[in-house]
Amino acid sequence: HTSIDGATWNADNDGDSYGDASSTDIDCDQPAGFVEDSTDCDDTDGSINPAAANRRGRTMARPPEPVNRG
Repeated sequence: HTSIDGATWNADNDGDSYGDASSTDIDCDQPAGFVEDSTDCDDTDGSINPAAANRRGRTMARPPEPVNRG
């Protein structure tokens, strides 16, 4: 489905308001289940998105252990 003057909408399959750039629709009006944003790296899991605090596969670095000089 395409429209000459429409906007590109990105599928938001997990409902987190971040869309999948590989699944789009061009339409004048926002289709159900689509959003403007295209930055979702895993559109099957709503807890994984650009605003999520912890992303799968990434760990927080631990500070170095203190050196005992005594």
